Amino acid sequence: MAVHTFLEEYDFSGKTIVPFVTHGTGGLSSTIEDITADLPEDVTILEPIGVYRPEVDEAQPAIQEWISGLNLEG
Repeated sequence: MAVHTFLEEYDFSGKTIVPFVTHGTGGLSSTIEDITADLPEDVTILEPIGVYRPEVDEAQPAIQEWISGLNLEG
């Protein structure tokens, strides 16, 4: 609910969202569909990543590879 409130409170028009999730057992589930429903149509949602809680300690290489694959400029 906190994420939904955040998305509803701010104007994300024309923005790019980079979803990352840590989770217990549900994976991303319907996360992307749920947040997409709260956002304006002109928002770009990049490829998400979900990291399973027991794998957090060794997830850095996978996260770095994911970030590199997003081709973000900054």
